[in-house]
Amino acid sequence: MKHRPLIALLALSLFAACQETGDERCAREAEEADRQCPQTIDESTRIDSIRYRKEGNKFCYFYSLKGQTDEELKAIVNSPDNKLRTLQSLTNAAEMRYYLEHSVTFEYIYCSQTTKERLGIITISPEDYR
Repeated sequence: MKHRPLIALLALSLFAACQETGDERCAREAEEADRQCPQTIDESTRIDSIRYRKEGNKFCYFYSLKGQTDEELKAIVNSPDNKLRTLQSLTNAAEMRYYLEHSVTFEYIYCSQTTKERLGIITISPEDYR
């Protein structure tokens, strides 16, 4: 009997989650992840923010890079190998499965921590991972 309020709350939460559209889920999860930003990934990479754009069904990840010249960083960001590694990481991550199944586009936007200049963008669309 003591568990009824807890069970009712759990059932209500599950019902609300079931009523959430794909766009709403993506927006909510992007907001939750964004609250943890900025976050240092490694000595040269920081994730600054994460956004979901309903128009285009797109997650946008904003990164800042440092440790090399902007020209060197641009060459790394814009290399075909980097896009391939990004695609492989995305498709191999179990936590990304929902988004892949819902044809989300992923955009990785890289800027220089030093000059704030945009270094490049990697876009992974459903056509890339299907």
